[in-house]
Amino acid sequence: MFQVSKILIYNTAANNSGALSILQSFYEKASNDCDNEYEFILSLPVFPETKNVKIKRFPWMKKSWLHRIYFDLFIANRIVREIKPDEVI
Repeated sequence: MFQVSKILIYNTAANNSGALSILQSFYEKASNDCDNEYEFILSLPVFPETKNVKIKRFPWMKKSWLHRIYFDLFIANRIVREIKPDEVI
């Protein structure tokens, strides 16, 4: 029996140029993959949610390095514990 995988895409750095185009490409492939569930953790980019792709945005983390450190040390760990993904990318 086939089991659906939960995949967490953690990319809070991508907001322009090459990193953003790679993220967009990955989002398109994920939204067409109906066999798995995806959760994207992003800062500034805006993508629509689909049936199998959920988006969580945290634009406030880009305000300063202190915001980013706080997010990475406390919020990101909590998100991973809540989602319980099979894979983290």
